[in-house]
Amino acid sequence: MPLSKDSNVQLNLLVKEIASTLLNNIEIGRLSIKALQYLLFCTYEKEIPFATPEYEVFRYRAILVAKQVSNDAYNSVIKHLPTLEQTENSVQVENKIIVDHQKIAKELEPLIEYIDFRRIANKKSTI
Repeated sequence: MPLSKDSNVQLNLLVKEIASTLLNNIEIGRLSIKALQYLLFCTYEKEIPFATPEYEVFRYRAILVAKQVSNDAYNSVIKHLPTLEQTENSVQVENKIIVDHQKIAKELEPLIEYIDFRRIANKKSTI
């Protein structure tokens, strides 16, 4: 069913509002995986600036997917993917395999085209 002009305007306003909000400020689970994927699609296609750095977008998506896979996967991803702030403060992360990593990777595939990995800073760190 095609969107009406009013619905399209409202959707564009919603996309711009969410794009201007840091994902770290949105509680995990408040934004569905499909909603995030649609948001990224819209911002990518329309070249709308996105407030959240690319790494944090990837991290948020990985956490959402992991939570869907299992609690163990969720806890593992939270432990292994620090926030940018934590990386700047040289937080060290254990070098262990992420629980259910293959399931998480499969679920992440549809999002990959909307993340510009070149924008993720190549910092030398202890992580």
